[in-house]
Amino acid sequence: MNCVNCNTPLSAGVKFCAQCGAAAPLATRQSSIPAEIAKRAADFTGRRWVLNEVRDWIDQGTERFFLITGEPGSGKTALAAWLAGASGVNPADHTSVSVREIWKAIHFCVAEDKSGSLNPGRFAQSLAKQLADQYEGFAYAILRQNDPTINISQHAGENRGRMVGAQIQTLIINSNFDDIYNRAVREPLQEIYGYSPIDRTFILVDALDEAYHFGPVNIVTLLAGSNDLPDGVRFLLTSRRDTDITGKFKSVRRLDLSGSEHERETNEDIGDYVGQRLSELAHHHSPKLNLESVKEDLVRRAAGNFLYVRFLLDEVAKGTRTLEELESLPRGLYGLYGGFLDRVVPETSAKNSGLIWREQYQPLLGCLSVALPAAPRPNLHRWIGTKDEQINSLLSDVMQITERDQEYGGAYRLYHRSMAEFLGAPEYRENGEVEVNKYYTPPGDQHDRIIRYYTGL
Repeated sequence: MNCVNCNTPLSAGVKFCAQCGAAAPLATRQSSIPAEIAKRAADFTGRRWVLNEVRDWIDQGTERFFLITGEPGSGKTALAAWLAGASGVNPADHTSVSVREIWKAIHFCVAEDKSGSLNPGRFAQSLAKQLADQYEGFAYAILRQNDPTINISQHAGENRGRMVGAQIQTLIINSNFDDIYNRAVREPLQEIYGYSPIDRTFILVDALDEAYHFGPVNIVTLLAGSNDLPDGVRFLLTSRRDTDITGKFKSVRRLDLSGSEHERETNEDIGDYVGQRLSELAHHHSPKLNLESVKEDLVRRAAGNFLYVRFLLDEVAKGTRTLEELESLPRGLYGLYGGFLDRVVPETSAKNSGLIWREQYQPLLGCLSVALPAAPRPNLHRWIGTKDEQINSLLSDVMQITERDQEYGGAYRLYHRSMAEFLGAPEYRENGEVEVNKYYTPPGDQHDRIIRYYTGL
């Protein structure tokens, strides 16, 4: 095993390279990846063309930032999770292994994350702790902020980690996020690059769009203002297509997963994913079914959206849809969500009255769409104004679009942000036409519903 910075051979069990101070390569960073994020990489398929672009940027790129964008459902977070070390990797694929082990720090912005991943101070804290584990000199640079007499030749032994943690925690108390980032990340990086032969430091940050609306100073503004860092500090970032976000970055290489120029590669990737899933669903369809035709049809209907085929094939796996009835499928993720709710609440479609929807399912899904990080199970019936015993039945009906957060006391939330956005959209496009969303659930009304419960107003 060699150092990823200076290629010096490393002995087994060595934590830091004696030549440059970099940490030994990590086989995986699974413990740093939120569980709900890691599972998105479970069926990671294809994307070889994207990995080649990332590899080229790592090996030869001069840009500070590599920005990967895409529409909801295009697989940005699954890609980031896989790059960060979630799920398995082919041991023979040395290129992929080296890409996955290059990161000195990773951070996932998750709106539903109770640990505060969108908070700029917590973001700086997360990077600082990871970089302190990777570069011994980084830890001393942080410690010197409290005690300038500390020098690199001194060793704090086993107490160093606790000392660094205490120092970073002290910084977090300060509400000036720019100052926290400067003192916990920027200044220590500048210091260690001043005396250590470090080549490059690669940092991965996923879902900038989740963090952008935190406040005037947020993770996006901190990163966009990082061009004064040493040249070797590089960031791989993912975000939805939003020029308010993407336009802030200079010295950036861009790759749009949803771009028309990548339609062929994306369709091939989705085809590989569908083929893999269909082989696992052999007992869910007739042996006479032409699976190649099914795959081609699904790729066409998905229109570049991985989440579309994942949601659909999950329905097949659960027995709520068959592969023989795919000709009636809508084109587009929102159309698929609407079709799912049509089956859950058939009277909405048949009679166009929507009484059951408005009185039962809309309040439930509405509360789940706005409760962050998740909706506590004991409070759901109180928010909705129904009997507790009815909640389990309703949750069972919408099981495919919800999930439980065991780390948060088994609280419930919608399985993907796009479902909340569908509910909050008064209309959407399908097959090039604007469709009125009969399942429109105004987010403001749901906030008011929860507020009324707690205030009694």
